[in-house]
Amino acid sequence: MKTKSFRAKVDLEKKVLSFYNKEKFINFISELKGEIDITVSEVSSRTHWQNRYYWAIINDFMQDNAFGGYTKDEVHRTLKLMLGVKSTAKLSKEDFIEYLDRVQRWADEQGIAYRHADD
Repeated sequence: MKTKSFRAKVDLEKKVLSFYNKEKFINFISELKGEIDITVSEVSSRTHWQNRYYWAIINDFMQDNAFGGYTKDEVHRTLKLMLGVKSTAKLSKEDFIEYLDRVQRWADEQGIAYRHADD
């Protein structure tokens, strides 16, 4: 049995469901045959936008000499290790905001430039 999760945003006013990666969703369901089961649940872990912003910061860090030559995953693992976080994937929205704040404070202390959420 094939199972995969996809994130989407619900706009109740327009009665629209917008997938963050519609192409992957369509590719996945096109491989299925017959009857399927659909389960919908609210997201309690970090949001799609929080995740995008975090990886944008990682890219910014890679431009700094302190992380020159490192891969995105290596920078990510280093930050988690330094800040004592085992996994960011399952953090709640609130916990992920706190993690991002800690990452930004650390970068500020090191003088590492990065984009701000309102940029």
